[in-house]
Amino acid sequence: AFNDFYRAYTFFKENGTDEDKLDCLERLGILCWNTGEIDRSFLFFESAKYIEESVESDNKKYFCKIALEIISLYKEAKKYREDNQEIKSLDCFKKAVMLAQEIHCVDFELKCIRQQSISHWRLNEINKFYSCNQVGLRLAKRIKHKIEEARCLNNIGIYFETYHDFSNALKYYNLALNLARENKDQSEEAECLNNLGLLFSEIGEYESAILHLSESFYIDKKNDNFIGEATTAINIGSVYIDKYFETRRKNYLYKAIGFLLLSINKYVNNVGEEIEIAALNNLGVAYYELGEYENASNCYENALKKGGDKNLVEDEAKILVNIGFMYYKKDNISKAIKYFYKSIYRLPNSLEYACRWEAYFGLGNCYRKGGEIKKAIKFYEMSIEIIEKAQRQISYDFFKIGFIKSKYQVYQQLIDTLFIEFKRNASIEIIIRMLMIAEKAKAQAFLETLVNTDISISERLCNSSYYEGLYNSNSLINPVKILEKDTKRRLINYLQKGTKPTSLIEHEGFSSLKMEFHTLISDGFVNNFGFNQICKRLESSNTVYLEYWLGESQSLLFYLAKNTIKIIELPPERIIADEIKGYLKAISSPPSKMPSIYLVSKRLTLRLLGPVLDHIDKSITTLVVVPDGILNYLPFETLLVGESGKYFFLIEKFRISYSPSITALYFLNTYWGKREFKKKVLGFGAPIRKGGNIIDVKNEFVLNVYNNEQKIKLEKEYSRLPYGKKELNNITRYFGKKECEIIIGKRATETRIKMLNLDDYQIIHFVCHGIINDRYPLESALVLSSDSKMMNDGYLQLKEVYNLRTRAELVILSACNTAAGKMEIGAGLVSLSRSFFAAGARSVLASIWTIKDSTAALCMNSFYRELAIGKSKSDALRNAKISMIKSNKEHPYYWAGFILLGEYDTKIKKCS
Repeated sequence: AFNDFYRAYTFFKENGTDEDKLDCLERLGILCWNTGEIDRSFLFFESAKYIEESVESDNKKYFCKIALEIISLYKEAKKYREDNQEIKSLDCFKKAVMLAQEIHCVDFELKCIRQQSISHWRLNEINKFYSCNQVGLRLAKRIKHKIEEARCLNNIGIYFETYHDFSNALKYYNLALNLARENKDQSEEAECLNNLGLLFSEIGEYESAILHLSESFYIDKKNDNFIGEATTAINIGSVYIDKYFETRRKNYLYKAIGFLLLSINKYVNNVGEEIEIAALNNLGVAYYELGEYENASNCYENALKKGGDKNLVEDEAKILVNIGFMYYKKDNISKAIKYFYKSIYRLPNSLEYACRWEAYFGLGNCYRKGGEIKKAIKFYEMSIEIIEKAQRQISYDFFKIGFIKSKYQVYQQLIDTLFIEFKRNASIEIIIRMLMIAEKAKAQAFLETLVNTDISISERLCNSSYYEGLYNSNSLINPVKILEKDTKRRLINYLQKGTKPTSLIEHEGFSSLKMEFHTLISDGFVNNFGFNQICKRLESSNTVYLEYWLGESQSLLFYLAKNTIKIIELPPERIIADEIKGYLKAISSPPSKMPSIYLVSKRLTLRLLGPVLDHIDKSITTLVVVPDGILNYLPFETLLVGESGKYFFLIEKFRISYSPSITALYFLNTYWGKREFKKKVLGFGAPIRKGGNIIDVKNEFVLNVYNNEQKIKLEKEYSRLPYGKKELNNITRYFGKKECEIIIGKRATETRIKMLNLDDYQIIHFVCHGIINDRYPLESALVLSSDSKMMNDGYLQLKEVYNLRTRAELVILSACNTAAGKMEIGAGLVSLSRSFFAAGARSVLASIWTIKDSTAALCMNSFYRELAIGKSKSDALRNAKISMIKSNKEHPYYWAGFILLGEYDTKIKKCS
């Protein structure tokens, strides 16, 4: 376009009218303005101005003159910004916008209003920043200016991330990234990738963060964008620091220091002090965690000094918080308190979340160490209030999990501090207070999982040998080599070919059921749920709730029964974990000698239940276990109880079920109501895959998830399920063929299960293999039959289950490890069973270890026999297990692998 107009102008210089020449020069000026060639644009308008004065048209009379004023104001505003005079810069941009509106030039107005938004941002006027970019986005769409549209979208993403609306932030970042790539605007592409990296870091997806930041780094490096390189190097360093806090591996700190020193040493002469300040602050954190307090102190002091009067409010507040924690570690409590308060006073209300929760947390720690327990409790509660306010803005379950895990320590410290107060002044009120804090910590993410499941997260972006190399490298001298371990070509190919989606997120409408859940959550169900509701539930039942809370200094057991609440101190988490690990291995493996298992089981019973067994009334029939940490893997049914040499498994005395929290169980019991089902049971599974193998090791999903050694193991272990067909067909013996729909073998495809109306079935029963991916839990899957004619590969992945819709009373996952998965702090196990709750199930019967199909078929046959005669779900499972114990399958390996999660008391009778 530029060349065409320039040729036209050259022609009109000899043969055209003044209006023709003027029109060409104006268009050339606008083109240069839109491509960022501001000085060149000024020259074209200056040339046009001399012609303009001789043109008699009123429409043309003052356009170029005002255009020159706009460009001058724009350049002046940018100069003020460089000198950190943001108010003067903002005034210039506002005047430029008004002039652009006066001459009705959207091109001028668009760029100036976006730049005005940046001034608002730097003045911490976040809402004005958002408003300007909304206006800019509308203008960009109106004139089809794709480059400016991408920049406004990116800025809107920044706004949403600031307020921890990560789902909207992700949406806008991806829209901006796709446009930037379409426009071949590499500068904007790098910035979008950088912002996506920071977002993934915030939600605990550190490998995805590194992936996006690395691509951003390469783009900036290729284009000699020193500021972009430096900024990204700092952000990569920051992610490695976060990774250290997750794993406590010091090699991540050394990697972080390498990137941070790179950003300072290599780019110090090419970047502003704002970037250097961020690098110094992060360096301080790394040195502090390595115990190099003098280096840390020097970094913080230099960062504060360079900040000066630059109005870098958030950066300064973070530095002050870090200094506070440094003094806290050195036991200089008075100085630590001083710096925490300084940080709080420095932050405006618009940046409430930024680091204020950390400052309140730090103050809680200081007052606790100083013995001022009531003050400590107050500040911990203030910290949690800010965290939960931010968490409520996050839509998706996995974002919530990632967000909360780095902040879970606040809940732990508050409960520990309340327990200190309880030991000083024992009261039921303090026990209830501790219990409800534990409930909030456990219930929030799970309950909102039932609500916010309108997500279809696409393929993982961080599965490549390139990143294996990145994470195994210990380079500190030359950190760029960490990123150059593989070629840029390989990275770009990986990112841009079929394994990478165009968008990480696809929105789908809420189902009516999920809308009901959404109303409950938005009305504050979790926050308003209290001890009174628990008491009412216990008044009319023969049930005991056992809720565990595992901690570093001590663990706690909350015992709740009719008219009774107690708290029992247990050993720290590490002691409990050490005792359980060996026991779990013994009971989940093929039978070994029973006496040795008996001894460990008795010891665990004393450890976990001993203090409360004597308090359980004879009328109690049900134990509901709310586990924590490693206890999520323990089948309490296997614990031995008794006296005088007569011992029996706990399942022989009580029916036992599990729940992520008491709040979640109350919700599942209370808000389901009566439902009408067209059929009793959907039996689905016993799949057959191409070539007869259940696992196709050449499938893209398997290639992405497993290495060669694991794939060979898969081929050997994941054979057909000879008893699977029998397990499903046996269901019709108890509920009749008319009440059951059994889909077996080649028909049991992933496509088929997605097409079925799962609301029609009271029970949904899967029989298949389960693949559990601890590293990337969204990739865990049920293995169904393949369908070469359809898009689905036969692996019903956890992320896909989230998008199913069911109202089933019970989902049975007769597959290996379906109740197991990745343990996430503050969320428990991220398992396939969890995803079926999100899909709408009221309860899930799943396995916590590998189970033989012959054993599963035997257990399920007994289970359905009990259901058919009117037993509740928990009674039916209990009786099935007791039946196996009394046969020749006494070892827990055979019968303890299946557990019941969620609602446990419903009866599912066969039709008359």
